[in-house]
Amino acid sequence: MDEQGNLTVDDYVPGWAERIAEAQTQTHVEIDGKLYPRRRYGSDHPDSVALQPRCGDCGVELGQLRVPTCCVERCPRCDGQAITCRCPEARLVVSQ
Repeated sequence: MDEQGNLTVDDYVPGWAERIAEAQTQTHVEIDGKLYPRRRYGSDHPDSVALQPRCGDCGVELGQLRVPTCCVERCPRCDGQAITCRCPEARLVVSQ
């Protein structure tokens, strides 16, 4: 819990806050040798009227990059679901 007594992501899954922090360093995806910037939560589904303060799947806050295993993240190349799209295998790239 935080200072105000609110539950945090680590209250649900220990170590998840570190996964979220690591995801923030993985700013691009490389597909077929080309770099694509990853989309941040809130900008990847701009027409959604039901945006919550946190992603319901991976727990990131608005404006953060999603945890790579998030089933809601969109592929920056084809706009399909990132974990199931038919783009060639993507490789996360850590920003320098």
